[in-house]
Amino acid sequence: MMQQGAEQMKQDALSVGLVRVRARFLDELHGRFDRIDELRLQFGNDRCDHAALREIGEIAHKIAGTAATLGFPKLGESATVIDDLVHENGEEAATNDPRLLGLIDSLCATMQEILSQHEANPSSALSKGRSRFR
Repeated sequence: MMQQGAEQMKQDALSVGLVRVRARFLDELHGRFDRIDELRLQFGNDRCDHAALREIGEIAHKIAGTAATLGFPKLGESATVIDDLVHENGEEAATNDPRLLGLIDSLCATMQEILSQHEANPSSALSKGRSRFR
């Protein structure tokens, strides 16, 4: 019986820890969204700025590594596609990929959707971060 109680306490602690990590991820997602949106403006209609793409790839890599684990599989998938495109093919090849701008726009749309849902439910246990997405 004591072993079951100890196991439940471990599970509860893990759940609380996961909620905190998820809340932090959502809070950081605000800044990441803002930064990708800002970097996206540095692209022309047909060309891409290499430094901006490198930074977008780094941000996508960070998102791809944790999003699915924290309950955002669509976001993780979108970020992984960009991460793979930039890091596996190189910036030069990625800038020539006709899908690039659409993929970045799709990632931003997914981020915006998640942030809007998060803002719509401020009483959630995951709403510990500041509310600044508009």
